[in-house]
Amino acid sequence: MIRLKFKNDVASAEYSMARPVLSALRPKAGVKLADLVDNGTLERVESTEWVIPLAYIQVELQGEHRKCTATNRHKGVFKYTRVLFVIGSELAIFQRIMETALASIEGALVYLDDIAIIGQMIPRTYRDWKKW
Repeated sequence: MIRLKFKNDVASAEYSMARPVLSALRPKAGVKLADLVDNGTLERVESTEWVIPLAYIQVELQGEHRKCTATNRHKGVFKYTRVLFVIGSELAIFQRIMETALASIEGALVYLDDIAIIGQMIPRTYRDWKKW
């Protein structure tokens, strides 16, 4: 489950649940997970600054477009102020914004709401990313 928090008009996500595993498979899954951690295939992540979950909702809708996003809820009619996946071209808009923002980072590719870092110069790309 993801909870969104807004502070100074910036959204951040808070994760509260891990991926569920069937009860019958938990012992085997635990052993497999431990093996993957032990052999270096997986590494535990405590917190991260580079993940931008639900970042597209940080793109504000212009005033004249907000009236097109009306939604009727049990407490009245509301309009969205941020771009959401329920709007037709928001993915293309968000992808263009991210491509423009990351244009100076060699090896950074944007596909929809994912950022991929590719190439043989990963350390240099990571250094560029940290500067950004």
